[in-house]
Amino acid sequence: MNIDWETIEFEFSEEFDLLYEIYNEYQQSYKEHLKEIKLLLQQDEFHRAMVISHTLKGVVSNFYCEELINLASQMEELCKDKKASLVFPLLDSYQHLHDDFNQEFESFFKKKLTLKEAS
Repeated sequence: MNIDWETIEFEFSEEFDLLYEIYNEYQQSYKEHLKEIKLLLQQDEFHRAMVISHTLKGVVSNFYCEELINLASQMEELCKDKKASLVFPLLDSYQHLHDDFNQEFESFFKKKLTLKEAS
């Protein structure tokens, strides 16, 4: 998993609480976004699926995770091009990558909390 920890440390050096809040909101919504994209594509609602993919891409950009950003971007473009059959496998790939991402971010936040408590 390619997460740019250096940039995260720089961008959120004084605002890890904000990063954690964004992360928690993302955790609560990403599954629903994936389900909604799938449902919309099944209904040929390509524009709405593209908008949700774009939103997902924007949120994961906060985490500097190249793989998730690229997948969300690919989904957005494929929705724009009305290629639903190519988006469906990306939804599954996104979920699998998210699981790895989640483990890394949880570990990151544990370390930050431990350091904060120690100081």
